[in-house]
Amino acid sequence: MNIRNTNERMVLDAYLDKELSAEEAQQFEQRLQKDPELRRALKAEQQFRAALRAHVKQTRAPAAFRTQIDELIKSSPSAEENKPSHSWWEQIRAWLQSPASVPRWALAMYTIVILLLVGGGTWISRNVAPPQEKHTVFRKLGGKHIVYTTPSPVLDVTGTPQEVTVWFQSRAPWPVRVPQFPGWHLVGGRLGEFHHQPMIYLLYERNDRYVALMLFAAREDDFPPNARRHINGKEVYVGSAWDHPILLWREGEVGYALVGDTRQSTDELLALFQTLGS
Repeated sequence: MNIRNTNERMVLDAYLDKELSAEEAQQFEQRLQKDPELRRALKAEQQFRAALRAHVKQTRAPAAFRTQIDELIKSSPSAEENKPSHSWWEQIRAWLQSPASVPRWALAMYTIVILLLVGGGTWISRNVAPPQEKHTVFRKLGGKHIVYTTPSPVLDVTGTPQEVTVWFQSRAPWPVRVPQFPGWHLVGGRLGEFHHQPMIYLLYERNDRYVALMLFAAREDDFPPNARRHINGKEVYVGSAWDHPILLWREGEVGYALVGDTRQSTDELLALFQTLGS
């Protein structure tokens, strides 16, 4: 697959995200009929998204827990037993202070827990992001690495670091210098996307193990503070996804991610990171 320029990649993503107007979507579909390379790119991106969704775990409350909630609701006195107060807060306070306050307190508490566990509250999910959402960046980057290399690497360009650098220079929105890791072989590169912006994906191999270096347009929420470490004067964010160790850092407006093999430790990846400055 070879997306010829950044605009094509962004239009493809917008089409999959249903962000195009009806007229724009029709024009894109007409192009699909005439362009087999674009069809291959669309299929590859659909496969990537399907694989990424398959890796995201869905949380569901246990059946026994839901049964307990049902019993609490049934045992709670009817709302008709309480006359309404002058304000909504007074109604809630009177409801909680009634003789049946214990099960009602429990019901309120359990309801909050359910909302947090299964994401039942749309307002909560959109306006109060749970702390673990700060780590979404690790799952996204790890997922891209898995899909790009499974069952075999899917790349746009191969060759020497110099040849790959030249290929990206006319396609990337910032200057690119493909680094070399001592003892590692550059397999090639791919023009991907991250946050609907171009992303450079570089793949290295040694002894049948892979490590990827990704460059992308950085956003503040890509770097969770509780994952921050200071290494050689740089702020490095350490995490993992599906047993793949991941390092994040930024230089100006460009974000960098180093994603390791499942058989690598974080310390091995940090040692590889330190060679970038040598």
